[in-house]
Amino acid sequence: AEDYEEIEELGAGDIAALVGLKQTGTGDTLVLSSEKQSIVLDGLEIPPPVFYISIEAESSADQGQLDTALRCLVREDPSLVVREDPETGQTLLGGMGELHLEVACTKLERNYRVKATTGRIQITYRESITSKVQKRYCYDAVFKGKRTQAEFLITVEPNEEEEENFVDTSKAAVSSAEFNESEAEEAVENGIQAALSAGPLLAMPLLRIRVTVDEVKTSSDTTLSALSLGASSAVKACILEANPVRLQPIMHVEITALETHVGAVMGDLTSKRNADIERLDSLPDGRQIVKAMVPLENMVGYASELRSFTGGKASFS
Repeated sequence: AEDYEEIEELGAGDIAALVGLKQTGTGDTLVLSSEKQSIVLDGLEIPPPVFYISIEAESSADQGQLDTALRCLVREDPSLVVREDPETGQTLLGGMGELHLEVACTKLERNYRVKATTGRIQITYRESITSKVQKRYCYDAVFKGKRTQAEFLITVEPNEEEEENFVDTSKAAVSSAEFNESEAEEAVENGIQAALSAGPLLAMPLLRIRVTVDEVKTSSDTTLSALSLGASSAVKACILEANPVRLQPIMHVEITALETHVGAVMGDLTSKRNADIERLDSLPDGRQIVKAMVPLENMVGYASELRSFTGGKASFS
């Protein structure tokens, strides 16, 4: 595996490694410049990460090196995400699972010689509402030394038909000397989307919500900023009264274990992890598969615990 052979060209089906490419990333397609218009390949569709850890350099002198290393990691593996917590200012590294993040941190230390401190695993939640609320909201503020006003009648309700949000701004198409109907509707839409990006409980994105703009009243001093900020504030006020709830990701888990360990596995799932056991299947070799639905937050650290109480003779996916 440590030997390599230099070659002049690649043919169909060949696999090779290229060195010295500084501007390429995972998922890029390399073609001849004369053929770039004739080839169109689908890009990678990567789901958003569900696990995050905080990560910081051991000293301020190492911060620049850590930032550079994280950028390189994300370029190599697009399923990793680096973002800043708006409340704490901490740098967060997101990935698909505990092992994924563990491998990424190992690469930081081994490949990039960066010493970093990491926090405990965090789960990405979502928020939603359980009640329908219609509310009239008056926005009145001073912007750049001028008073600006707008009035909204907005309805928010659970959107049980689909996972995503639905926003109806058709009645926000108002106009004035400062803006036309299209600009007004876009401003209101932007304000509503901003309100839905962070819920009142955990500041996590809101899902499964239907927002309807029933009425918008403006005055001679209304600006596009007033429409956007007012719509955002109106939606936030409605959500607070619509019984907001936290949504947590649920994992479909399959644990393969010896028959002698199945009782311990099922007991652990039901008593410690609030799991819903779906079924129990048997394999020809005598092992059994426990299938269950488990809240993701209760699966943090499960690999090591499963290994501990089964003597390393069970696995899960």
